[in-house]
Amino acid sequence: ITVHDLLPIQHPEWYARIPRLAFRRCLDFQLDAGAAVITPSAYVADDLATTYGLDRASITVIPEGVDERFTAPVSEDEIRAAREQHQLGTDPYVIAVGSVEPRKNLQIVFDAMKTLAAGGTEPPMLVVVGADGIDADQVKQGAERVGVADRVRFLGRRSDEELHRLLSGATALGHPPAVEEIG
Repeated sequence: ITVHDLLPIQHPEWYARIPRLAFRRCLDFQLDAGAAVITPSAYVADDLATTYGLDRASITVIPEGVDERFTAPVSEDEIRAAREQHQLGTDPYVIAVGSVEPRKNLQIVFDAMKTLAAGGTEPPMLVVVGADGIDADQVKQGAERVGVADRVRFLGRRSDEELHRLLSGATALGHPPAVEEIG
C-alpha cells in the first residue's frame, strides 16, 4: 500500500465523513493484513510509524516521479492555443495544481498577490488547475476578499495533455505549503 499522507486522520475536519472513514478502514485493513508499506517521503514514513506504531525500518520511501509525458517539449503554438482557450493573454502566469480546498492554502498566494499590488507591482496571473474539493467556494471567495479575483483563473480538472501545455506556458509553479505545515 502506498500512503501519501495521514491527513484524513490528522485533520478530519478537512474531509467529508465517508471518504475519511473509507481511508481509515482501508489503511487499517491493509496494515492488519501485513501489506508492504510505501510512502513518498521520510516525513510521511515517520508519521505513519508514530501514528500506527510500525517499525520505521519496515516502511519503504520511494519519492514520487513524473510521467514521461510531462517531459516532452511543447511547441509555442500549443502553448499559445492553451492560453487562448483559457483567456490568459500574454502576461506571465503562475500555475498551481491540486484540488481547490482550504488545506491547500491558496490564500497565502492570494495574500502575496495583494502585497505585490499594494507595492505597485502588478501580480502575475494565477492559474489554478484542479477539481473543486471541500469548501472550494470559500477558497475562491478568498481571492475576492483580498481583491485579486481578476488575476485568478480556476480552470477545474484538465486532461494530462492540457495540463502539460499549461505547465509549459507558466512562468513558475506555485506550490504553497499546506495549512498544517505553517501551523
